[in-house]
Amino acid sequence: MVTTVAVVDNDQYVCDSLLSRLGMESDFECAGTASTAEAARELIRASQPDLIVLDIMLGAGGTDPIDLAADLVKLSPGSQIVVCTAWSDNLQLDREREFRQKWRASRNGVTDWISKGRGINELIDCLRTASRRTRTAQTPLTPIEEGLGDYLRSAESIFDEIAFRGDAAELTPTELRVAATVARGLEADMGVDEISHLRRLMPGTVRGHLKSIYLKWNVHNQAAFVAEAHRRGLLGDQ
Repeated sequence: MVTTVAVVDNDQYVCDSLLSRLGMESDFECAGTASTAEAARELIRASQPDLIVLDIMLGAGGTDPIDLAADLVKLSPGSQIVVCTAWSDNLQLDREREFRQKWRASRNGVTDWISKGRGINELIDCLRTASRRTRTAQTPLTPIEEGLGDYLRSAESIFDEIAFRGDAAELTPTELRVAATVARGLEADMGVDEISHLRRLMPGTVRGHLKSIYLKWNVHNQAAFVAEAHRRGLLGDQ
């Protein structure tokens, strides 16, 4: 079975290179390339490709590329979007900002995210894996969701540091981990159910721990909870 791939990138060299490489793969066929948002919409509407490779540094016509991703999924609901960008290759990149962008991308139909610095071979492998994926409501997390879950999980490492300092206070170890994870997610405009989904936790269980944490910290809303998490150093503030 041949998988059709559309490429949306304003770097002509990248488009030409990927077009040439796809032509060498028997299981892929390039549906076309586009370098502007409007051209991308026209291409996707007409071709209905299986996969869309999108550079979020497109920056053409004043369109936010992640908003563009949402438009493309509406135009071609059967397509998966693979972000391939040099943005993540920046060593000075604020990882919290990257996390927020990836979360927005995931909400807008992006299933995979790969850095251009990984090279075309890894991109082809990524596309091949995506082409074999069947999306249903019961399907496991997409690769981009897996990465977001790992980032949330990394917040839990603060427990060891706080316990070492003797600052665990009245929270149990589980509550402390939940507090750090949920606070990080809330700061990225996630909901509790979304955080639970990415961390593969039961929303009811997370909400139960949060209720206990709210009582112990004497906070009454999410904003106050996040502020208290900052004050206690759960988000790396100390």
